[in-house]
Amino acid sequence: DCDMDSDCDDAGALGILNALADYGEVEILAVTVSALHPYSAPAADAINTYYGRPDIPIGVARPPAPNQKSRYAQGVAESSPYDVPVGQAAPDAVAVYRDVLRKEKDGSVTIVTVGDMTNLARLVTDPADLALVKAKVKLWVCMGGNFIGKPAKDDLKLTNNNFTLDPKATYTAITGWPTPIVFAGREVCSVPSGLQAGASLKKAPKDHPVRGVRTVLRW
Repeated sequence: DCDMDSDCDDAGALGILNALADYGEVEILAVTVSALHPYSAPAADAINTYYGRPDIPIGVARPPAPNQKSRYAQGVAESSPYDVPVGQAAPDAVAVYRDVLRKEKDGSVTIVTVGDMTNLARLVTDPADLALVKAKVKLWVCMGGNFIGKPAKDDLKLTNNNFTLDPKATYTAITGWPTPIVFAGREVCSVPSGLQAGASLKKAPKDHPVRGVRTVLRW
């Protein structure tokens, strides 16, 4: 579940997930988009298609949801094949969650969010959806928070768009979630971890969609 709009982390994460799938370490059941940029879902589909997975279900958030500009989403989509409709013509993300979760074994699914919690908040506010999540989801891994120091303390000065762009959804999703949550905060993913990423993309083929994001954003 990603926003795939303002920053490069979503494209990088989806590329890594596809690479892990190539090694047989994960199975990507679906990709959902938590933002309203019209080309976010097509960009995600283009990345999956590049890796040979054009049929992974993709769903998008419904308003109200964050809507930010993107310097790369449309370019990535148009540089590679995609068949997900632009904008709100794409399937509803929550409907995709329902369809996918119903087909899986109990306690077998991990949800990874690298964006807003808009879609998850909708899931936990519907009793039937909440029961489905409780039955099927093993773990939610959430990119968010700033857990600095020992004992860890949230450094609010660092901000966190994944929490603050849709704060009501963040509170609703986290407080209502029925399975364990693991937070991957800035201390392991960004400032102040010192982590540098993206240099190896220079070695990727020129038509690689994630390499294109690196070029646009000087990643």
